[in-house]
Amino acid sequence: MDASYPPFGSQNQETKDYEGFDVDIIRAIGEAEGFDVEISNRSFDGLIPALQAKEIDVAINDITITDDRKQSVDFSKPYYIAGLGVVTRADNDTIHTAEDLQGKTLGVSIGSTGEEAARKIPGANVRVFNAINEAFLEVQNGGVDAVVNDIPTNEYYVSHAGNKKVRSAEVALTKEDLGIAVLKGNTELLTKIDDGLAKIKANGKFAEIYEKWFGKQPPQELLQ
Repeated sequence: MDASYPPFGSQNQETKDYEGFDVDIIRAIGEAEGFDVEISNRSFDGLIPALQAKEIDVAINDITITDDRKQSVDFSKPYYIAGLGVVTRADNDTIHTAEDLQGKTLGVSIGSTGEEAARKIPGANVRVFNAINEAFLEVQNGGVDAVVNDIPTNEYYVSHAGNKKVRSAEVALTKEDLGIAVLKGNTELLTKIDDGLAKIKANGKFAEIYEKWFGKQPPQELLQ
């Protein structure tokens, strides 16, 4: 994972331990299926290449299931329903709809679905950052008009690290399923991941982790 995506994954600055929704989910799946989990911190755009090079076995990092990515990796069943939203400065009163993003300078993280969406916005000047935290800091500093990124990460940043300088705009660009990725063709590991995910959904562990990080129960469609 790229441990710069709270509440999905981050590194505790005091203990140096990795923590977050994705960390708890993959550890719970490992416990249910009887395998150990070791977290490796990598850049987001390097995750799929690392799977293909067999440097890692699993990528779990707020990764949207897309047809393009399915060409390179196999995905588990969805473990989170997300969507793309927008963060802007708190004093920016010009962005309220998707149309308001046209012609604006937009910050995104490299290789993300936020980058894909931003590049489709007419007239947008897209600035790509190696980590989403860099994009958030740039919107605070006024270097970009808005950041296009996953709504849960946006809301976590605004409430925990935004220093009241930023706000989540009332814009939902997409609805997306997040999946756990493995090397294409690794059906044995994928089956373990899906079986473990089904077990923790059935025994209540999944809902417990979900509420811990998002403050609410998961939607019913996610528990199917």
